[in-house]
Amino acid sequence: MSQSVDKRQLSQQAIHGTFWIYLSFVAGKSLTFVTTIILARLLVPEQFGVMGYCIIAIQYLDILSSFGMETALISRRNRFDEAANATFFVSIAINLLLFAATWAVSPAIAAFFREEAVIELIGVLALTLPINALGIVPRAIIQRNLKFKLNLWSNLSRNFVKGAVAILLAWQGFGVWSLVYGQIAGELTDVAILWSLVRWRPTFKVELSVTTEILQYGIHIVGAGIIGALLTNVDYIFVGRILGASALGYYTLAYRVPELLIRNFNTVIDKVSMPVISKFQTDIPALRSVYLRYINYLALFVFPAGLGLALIADIFIKTFYTSDWLPSIIPMQVIAVALSISAIGYVPGVLYKANNRPDILTKLAFFKLPFAVVVLWLGTQAGIIGVAIAQLALATFNLTLDSLMVTHIVKLHLGDIAKALQPALIGTLTMGGVLIIVKLLVKPEGIWGLVLMAILGALIYFVVLLIAEREMTTRISKLILTAILPPRKAKA
Repeated sequence: MSQSVDKRQLSQQAIHGTFWIYLSFVAGKSLTFVTTIILARLLVPEQFGVMGYCIIAIQYLDILSSFGMETALISRRNRFDEAANATFFVSIAINLLLFAATWAVSPAIAAFFREEAVIELIGVLALTLPINALGIVPRAIIQRNLKFKLNLWSNLSRNFVKGAVAILLAWQGFGVWSLVYGQIAGELTDVAILWSLVRWRPTFKVELSVTTEILQYGIHIVGAGIIGALLTNVDYIFVGRILGASALGYYTLAYRVPELLIRNFNTVIDKVSMPVISKFQTDIPALRSVYLRYINYLALFVFPAGLGLALIADIFIKTFYTSDWLPSIIPMQVIAVALSISAIGYVPGVLYKANNRPDILTKLAFFKLPFAVVVLWLGTQAGIIGVAIAQLALATFNLTLDSLMVTHIVKLHLGDIAKALQPALIGTLTMGGVLIIVKLLVKPEGIWGLVLMAILGALIYFVVLLIAEREMTTRISKLILTAILPPRKAKA
């Protein structure tokens, strides 16, 4: 009986946490969205492309920076303080080495992309690595305790400072350096806020046995992360190397907006579901139920968001950006749909890690990478539109592969997954059909056109769910109330 009470309370905490962490992301990314619009008017596509080169390199180093220790800390069941202490000092040491290594390899990176300015840019941007290392333990503690409301303040502060510094410096003529300095300022702010939110403080006692356990777990996470980063960034690498900085600038914008609205659901799911699923490691029926529930709810948001953005991308870019950015329209439309599919395919990875099977991530990544390289290289032959179409093909392939693996781990059928996704698919396709007709008849433009399409799309989607899935709609309403209201404490 007590177990069911615990599960119910944990579920409520997870829903409540999901609400707050998504709110924090929406608020933070809204600031980033506004910043991007302003910076797109102060900088040229080529400058965004050069910054794209730097971000690609730093993302790979960032995987090594945590060495999977944050994930290991979240799933830790015993000797947490000792593990946290080891994580703190080891992560600082690793990232100081990575910072030094960045300056050593930056000439090779610059030569690969044929952009000499990248050398100093990457070197300075690498300061974010040791800065982020200081925030690994506080971040893990917040996630482990499902205190996601606290993330709101750090996200808002980081994105506000990052955007304000970047805009001010871009206005003063700092060019691409404005993006670098803005990033550093934002990360410093984030770490300062995180440490003000947690009570834990390190001690100068590091136990070798605990450190070894943390690093052994992290090896699989790092291995999967490196290959995963290749999978995530191989499109940027090919576009930048083959098509040039300007094409990378257009592609970056086309990717950034869907990423802000859709892909960040992945981060939300990772932060919330990881500590929740970890508590049911040996309970296969519970894992099965949690997985289906997660993809069911996730699809309800990402599917209409993806198709909706695809339908308004042309109005969006023409309204908020200059005519210089029109080549980004079609890639943005395709990428929006691709990311809505890949968001569902992200959940299995969380299941593997939480179930102490991070090795599955590595094995699948080795299988996915060659396919991704071939498909994306072929895509570059048709420019950034071809790369976007390749992303759609990869998202579909990866979702299929991970779904097959999940059916084996938690003992379910593909029909169960299809059934979980069905309500969102019905509502999204109906909404899309109506909006296409409206676009052809009304031809909406400007901000009011965007407002019209957004409101109409939301209404159609909700009505379809209400008619076709009345029980689901009632559950969603209760879910929203559960998310907003604070979770109740279990009875003693």
